[in-house]
Amino acid sequence: MVSRGYATAKGILSENRETLIRIAKALIEREVLDASEIKMLVEGVDLPPIKPLPAKTDDGVQQVIKPDRVPAKSGERPATA
Repeated sequence: MVSRGYATAKGILSENRETLIRIAKALIEREVLDASEIKMLVEGVDLPPIKPLPAKTDDGVQQVIKPDRVPAKSGERPATA
């Protein structure tokens, strides 16, 4: 039973070797593929070139946005830790 399943799986992989190689190369290049890109690769169509990322305009420092503070009601004080 197991050997028949193994043989079936091996046959499917062997028959689709070129497609699997195309998908593997695309994943190495892009890291992520969506369904339409996989469909293109299965159909033997080359993927369009990768769009370059926009140029960084900041210095690489992440900005923290603090939420608005709700003013305390008169006479109230924050709880002590």
